[in-house]
Amino acid sequence: YAPATLLALTVLAAGVAAVDEDRGPRAWLALGLGVGLLACVNAVFAVGAALAVGGYGVQGLWRAPRRLLAAGAAAALGGALGLLPYLQVALRHGDPTRFVWGDFDTAQGWLDFLTGRDYGHTAHAAWGKVPAHAGVWFEWLLGQGAAPAVLLGGLGWLAEARPRRRVWVPAVVALMGVAFTLTYGRFHPQVPD
Repeated sequence: YAPATLLALTVLAAGVAAVDEDRGPRAWLALGLGVGLLACVNAVFAVGAALAVGGYGVQGLWRAPRRLLAAGAAAALGGALGLLPYLQVALRHGDPTRFVWGDFDTAQGWLDFLTGRDYGHTAHAAWGKVPAHAGVWFEWLLGQGAAPAVLLGGLGWLAEARPRRRVWVPAVVALMGVAFTLTYGRFHPQVPD
């Protein structure tokens, strides 16, 4: 999860800067590339980052349809380029000296690999336990001494000059975090899985 978290945070920070500073299509190409690479590491993180940055981009560029279209096209191209590591899987899956997880001789095998069906066995079904799991997580943060940092970060975000305009990014990230982490039937706050 460490590489996925680092890449997701990089994409989020660069996305906010791309919108706020109107950096143009080249920046959006790089953002798409980052999201594509992130999808190769963790698809859930990639969806969260793409929704957060994409939503913020639409919010920031909706009055300039041509720039919005150019940003979207560049991000889509970058995303496709970022998915190229999957080409390595396609090229190496039959090589006996390489280990590649999954059955790639059928279309269903590829679909199982790309969706995580053959190795993702954790069910996200405990939506009713989210408040209790959030309480357990916050209690764990207190015990680790990290809760003050989280609270200070939230207060810092609220004190920012443009918090309403940027609400999209942390809201999507928080919702994806809740959906990904707090909905497990068996929840352990020290294990981010």
